Amino acid sequence: MIKHGVKEEVERDEELKEYLAVCKMDENTVEEVFSKWSLLASLNPEHQFAWNILKLFMLKLEGELNYKMDQKYSKYKNLLENDELEDVSDFEKKYVLSQDSITITGIQNNCKSYAVWNHRKYIYRYINKERDYKLCKRLFEMDPRNFHCWNYSRSNGYSYEMDLMNPSSLKCTNVSKMVAIDPGNRAYWELLQVNALKKEAFYLKLHQEYAKIIFMEPFKGRIVFGEREVAVNWTKCVKLDYNGPFNQDTILGKKEGEGSMAEATLNLNQYSFKQIDEPSIVSMVLELEPSNCHALKTRAFFKNDRCLIAVIKS
Repeated sequence: MIKHGVKEEVERDEELKEYLAVCKMDENTVEEVFSKWSLLASLNPEHQFAWNILKLFMLKLEGELNYKMDQKYSKYKNLLENDELEDVSDFEKKYVLSQDSITITGIQNNCKSYAVWNHRKYIYRYINKERDYKLCKRLFEMDPRNFHCWNYSRSNGYSYEMDLMNPSSLKCTNVSKMVAIDPGNRAYWELLQVNALKKEAFYLKLHQEYAKIIFMEPFKGRIVFGEREVAVNWTKCVKLDYNGPFNQDTILGKKEGEGSMAEATLNLNQYSFKQIDEPSIVSMVLELEPSNCHALKTRAFFKNDRCLIAVIKS
């Protein structure tokens, strides 16, 4: 097979030689480690170990290298720990902000790689948001079925034109419009419920014996809930057993003489809890189809006072 005038076997052989040469690069200094593993990550976007090495540079910048890690990372962790961070701004520009371009190169080499999209999400707070939006839009023009990019865009709140014929884009569309078009589609109703929960950073689910705080994204920090304080280390769910005044009734403020505990503080941000607002499409469908089982189940979901959405207090 001929590709651009070069035999495919010859081209592949040249790529392997280039990759092998990078693998043999020295890694005795911080700069050498970054150069080597950033090249390996961009050449082979599926190389999860390479992206994890690059994550260490972010942890160094944020003072979080004290995490317990797998032994295979100890060499690189020790090298970074022993490196004095004299110029924070220079370190950030050279080793963290530059990862924006590295992930773009990785996406160009394999736009459907889980590893590269996961890493881009990991460094999202350091990348150019306008550039990122345009990148995703261009990728959709090239391949509207790229569900990796759709998932990434949805997690960042990006909005693009709706395409009802493209399953990969459905989660990023106006679900109420989809329900109006096809009110008998159960998947649309379930998506309506999920999207309602994803509007805020987390929500509270009350069970018989315990409560759960469920985050939309992995969370690290401290939660103060009533008189309870819990340290959380990158998790999406925290279970809180009921104890004394901490129970369903006091959380909801249903007991006389006891104030509601339906407030929480996460890393100094204060939140209150409320029932999830029912989308207007539910009433609209029930007016036309009072016996629509999907609409009735969805109404029960939104009327459930055991599931409360968190709203940041101004």
